[in-house]
Amino acid sequence: MESSDRPVLLVPHVFEPGNDDQAFMAQLLARIGAPADRLALLDGRDLSCMQLKQLISRLHVFIGARTHATIAAMSRGVPTLSIGYSVKARGINEEVFGSTDWMVSHKGLDAATLVARYKTLDESAAKIRDVLARRMTDYQLTAQDVRDVLARSIF
Repeated sequence: MESSDRPVLLVPHVFEPGNDDQAFMAQLLARIGAPADRLALLDGRDLSCMQLKQLISRLHVFIGARTHATIAAMSRGVPTLSIGYSVKARGINEEVFGSTDWMVSHKGLDAATLVARYKTLDESAAKIRDVLARRMTDYQLTAQDVRDVLARSIF
């Protein structure tokens, strides 16, 4: 909160007993005690996946660990820093960005590293949006190619 004037929205993505982002983030919010005009927790329990993706698409940048949340952000052109806890984050970042520049491992992650990576993400946001726009166009063309092949097949 001290490293930026931007507001922060905590966006839960998984709501399973024992693995509930909403509950975890509520505890985090209570511990931090930041001003409500700067830090908020989205109550995502009643949102559909489409509504959640639309909300994510309106963010300036996104930092997330949940695979589907980071894919939602990237696919909507939102500069994204993935907190990788599995090989999926590495693979997705290499596929989309051609590198793991916008990924940080959860192992040994501390506040100073996260703040530094956020600042770099924020400063590079316009460039990252351009990269994501090109990559999403490539994916759309690839999807069209697949549709064309399927249309000509026996299926």
